[in-house]
Amino acid sequence: MNFLSDLRRRKVFRLAGLYIVGAWVVIEVASISFPAWGIPDTALRYLFIAAALLFPVALVFAWLFDITPEGVVRTPPASTDDDVPLKLGRSDYLILVALAVITAVVLTGSLEQVAQESTDTVTSITQKPENSVAVLPFSFADDAADAKAYADGISEAVLHRLASYGSVKVLASNSSFRFRETDKSIPQLSNILGVRYLLSGSIERDGDQIMIRASLTDDAGFEVWNKGFDGPITQIFDFQNGIAAGVANHVTAGTTTTEYRTGATTTNAEAYRHYLVGMEYSNNRSPGWQESAEQAFRQAIAEDPGFAPAHAGLAKAIYIGAPGIERIERRGKALEIATRAYEIQPDLAETRAVLGLVLSEGDESALEEARTHLETALRIDPSYSDAYNWLAAVLRQLGHEEEWQRMQERGIEIDPLNPALVSNVASRIEAKGDFDGAIKLRKRLLQLPNPSGLAYWGLYIQYHDYQNLAEALYWAKEAAIAYDGTRNQLAFFSIANVYEQLGLAEESEYWLNLLDQQHPDPMATLIRRGYMSVMRGDMAALGAICDKLSATGITRSERIPPNIKQRLGAFFALAGQPEVGVPLLESALRIDQPVEPTTISAELGQMTYVLAIAYRELGDEDKAVELLQRGHTIVSMLRADGLHQDSPSELEMLVYQHILSDDLESAAIALRKAIDAGWTNYYWFYNAPYIEEAARSPELAPLFAEALLRVEEQRDLVLEQDATDNFRERIQLMLERNSET
Repeated sequence: MNFLSDLRRRKVFRLAGLYIVGAWVVIEVASISFPAWGIPDTALRYLFIAAALLFPVALVFAWLFDITPEGVVRTPPASTDDDVPLKLGRSDYLILVALAVITAVVLTGSLEQVAQESTDTVTSITQKPENSVAVLPFSFADDAADAKAYADGISEAVLHRLASYGSVKVLASNSSFRFRETDKSIPQLSNILGVRYLLSGSIERDGDQIMIRASLTDDAGFEVWNKGFDGPITQIFDFQNGIAAGVANHVTAGTTTTEYRTGATTTNAEAYRHYLVGMEYSNNRSPGWQESAEQAFRQAIAEDPGFAPAHAGLAKAIYIGAPGIERIERRGKALEIATRAYEIQPDLAETRAVLGLVLSEGDESALEEARTHLETALRIDPSYSDAYNWLAAVLRQLGHEEEWQRMQERGIEIDPLNPALVSNVASRIEAKGDFDGAIKLRKRLLQLPNPSGLAYWGLYIQYHDYQNLAEALYWAKEAAIAYDGTRNQLAFFSIANVYEQLGLAEESEYWLNLLDQQHPDPMATLIRRGYMSVMRGDMAALGAICDKLSATGITRSERIPPNIKQRLGAFFALAGQPEVGVPLLESALRIDQPVEPTTISAELGQMTYVLAIAYRELGDEDKAVELLQRGHTIVSMLRADGLHQDSPSELEMLVYQHILSDDLESAAIALRKAIDAGWTNYYWFYNAPYIEEAARSPELAPLFAEALLRVEEQRDLVLEQDATDNFRERIQLMLERNSET
């Protein structure tokens, strides 16, 4: 008797068929009932796995045992007397085919389920509090150009009104609005966003009449509340308040007593429409967004000069939309407008937050005032996610380490998919030595619909910090695409910077020239070229750039921010003009104040060493020694805090320290560790005038030669990537599209 015939004799086929049918029925029932019972989606996957694992057990049981009227008995061996056909019948083949098909379906379904669950769990970083709500963008049945802006604006207004109820935890729109168009079910969205309820709705507009339908759904997919509002568009604020109150009442089972402090109201429908359009531009940052947002907010103010949110929106657009030095120049105007918004409506979260932001990046004496405004804004509206980042930055400047970290964590709780917040938390994880954990956290953001440029930018920063230049370049390119090539100056410059680090000067020059074409800012161009001259060790070119910078009068300006002042000081010091560089560096580095743990960084240490060398050039050895010791203190503090201890950049600082202390043996040990950690910062380091001689010493020259080989390996990888990708073409197409629009 052959094996297949014996399978039939032992009724294995029959049991297999019965098992499959039974398992299918159980799984189908579970897929329907689990969501209704509040059982998480993962339970269904485990049921799949259990069914698959138990299937071979059932087959072995069928082979070994028979179920008879007398009970379960061992199946006897085959004999010649058994009346079992040697060939399989049609029904047997049907069962075999069914088994194959069902096995394939189960495996495919399981894999898809695993993939889906992976996406869901990767993006979900919070649990679901009982009173938590996410507001999805309302749909808008209108073909008007401002339809999306109107719908999103009303949706966000409802969100902020709902957030004013302290007993309701509302997810920020940065996270929930990312799922505008999705094929995910309500239970899946609930798991991804970490909320118990989801609020959705629709909006219709007919002349001066507006109709809003709102619906609240629980995490099992059941509608638990709905309401419609019809009336003149001037009642829009009353409708928004009504939706918020209804949702809050249901979510808290009627226990909430907090009333929304309306604040931001206008009876002018046109003012409100222009305001919503301005917010659309501000939130989405499409090409030319700043000018468009400013125009819309100014139109809103023209319609209603007392409309505080329009003033706040205008101040924010003027300020955050400006890069570098231009931002500093715009600060005065932004502060004037933000102050006006606050004077009109001081109990509005937006006016408080924007004023706090502008104050926070000015004179240090205003930091406490900025803190007060930002804290008040979050008490009024805990869903204002940007304020968590702004307040965290203020707290860090004030030296409140634990508080700024706690503020970031609170921000993540209400806005778990906010790129800025996730990126900041990832940086902290990286600093503690968990490189892979930080990368995993950053890559969460790539699985969102239309990932932001910041998602890619964070990956660039981290890989560049650890000097994996090929990987860093890849993510910088993706950031340039995602950010939009017409406005992402930093990404373009970073691409040029990496190419320069790899010794690919021609490619670096291409991206610098393209950057200059897109952003013709003479001052910024000079600073960028100065930076590249330092990397190349071309002090003659740097000297010429410094002459041009002096001619502009920038070195005498009182409005230069510390980071720009620091860079300019280094340029002049390295170019052989210490008499100009030293005052700039002293002011930027605040050497008249003690070194504080909250202000230290590798760059601060490096610039302190540059200042020490400049004093040597001036013949003031005592001051040089004093600053060298200050630099050593910074490095020691960096090492003592347990952060970045094994990163290439921190180990590099040890090399600087030992070289400048004439301890080449210790420098060699530190450089060995840096290279083992992935250090490839060859060109920047090797070309530094004040350590050039030491770098070519017998102790260090072989190690630098090894580092150069690492650079060349990275260069080969990049050249291989460049030969196959079409990044230049992608950027050019983007620029052409943007110029047309």
